[in-house]
Amino acid sequence: MMTVLEKDPLIATCGCEELPDAGKLPSLDTALQRGLALVRPVTRIETLGLGEAAGRVLARPVAAVAAMPPFDNSGMDGYAIRLSDLVGEGPWNLPVIGRIAAGDAPHGTIAGFGAMQIFTGAMVPDAFDAVVMQEAVRRTSSGIEFVARHSPGQNIRRKGEDQGAGSEVVGPHRKLGAREIAAAAGAGVALVAVFRKVRVALVVTGAELRSGGMPDNGATIPDINTPMLTACLTAPMVDICATLIAPDDCAQLSQTLRHLAPEVDLIVTTGGVSVGEEDHVHHAVR
Repeated sequence: MMTVLEKDPLIATCGCEELPDAGKLPSLDTALQRGLALVRPVTRIETLGLGEAAGRVLARPVAAVAAMPPFDNSGMDGYAIRLSDLVGEGPWNLPVIGRIAAGDAPHGTIAGFGAMQIFTGAMVPDAFDAVVMQEAVRRTSSGIEFVARHSPGQNIRRKGEDQGAGSEVVGPHRKLGAREIAAAAGAGVALVAVFRKVRVALVVTGAELRSGGMPDNGATIPDINTPMLTACLTAPMVDICATLIAPDDCAQLSQTLRHLAPEVDLIVTTGGVSVGEEDHVHHAVR
């Protein structure tokens, strides 16, 4: 998959996008559209763990393994109550008959009149149908006292209210960033299907180029394009398969391109596209 960037406003006035097609270079937009028309999407799929998938492109949608939340839980620290215990007008006084923290798994029905102290994210036990926030109660020697009448489900996050089991969490063809990976993890997903990396070869031409650390014979210039383009292409979804400095020789350049073409998805070349006798890239490509 490829992502086309928005036109940079800083270069919008360079004039290259306004050039007419007739007898001159195509505009930047036209050249871009012609290039994109030649693109064949990557179709091979591989499966990765979430920890390896950052920056990759999803091939299939991510669906929730289970409902989220997976059980009724408290939306805040407070006290789980049964509304049937609230008789008459408030204030009401209830004994505290137990304590449930996040991660505790109460089983069965908790018998007896009274409230359960409960913490944010903890499972709400069966038959308890509201949670009173701790700021709304007064602790007494025997339990709690509060005056506000609560409605069924108040301060309870119901099972599946965020997403149901099997619901789509992240759509296909999305790049997996931090938010997408968090959503997938929250949905209980451990493995994702992604497109394989785009294979790229970088071919820099120019006999005058000097790589870093090479001696200068007085007629060479530093090779800027190789490190710059390598940095530009470095991404989780890209595999830079080859980085070559090719000689200014049409036959050798043709052989290099012919060798690379079946091995990669994209060949990026620099230099050699003018009309001089030492410009061989366009001839080699043809």
